[in-house]
Amino acid sequence: MLNPDEHVRDSLEDPLLNPLVPNRTNSESREQFIKKDLTVRLKGACKHLTKLEFEGLVADMTREQLRGETIPGRRIRRG
Repeated sequence: MLNPDEHVRDSLEDPLLNPLVPNRTNSESREQFIKKDLTVRLKGACKHLTKLEFEGLVADMTREQLRGETIPGRRIRRG
């Protein structure tokens, strides 16, 4: 019997099916990846912010994301 969890997990790890998976073959850092992802996702919702305010928001959110990923004992969900 097929396990649907394995199928979903495999499809999420395939960069062709999920462009949000960081490409480990290039030199893009985790910080750069998060910043680019947040910029794309927030652009439409934050049109009322100035460019400087938007960049500040993305920088703050990136810092919090990275900080959250480094909390000892915190289990990171993967797919």
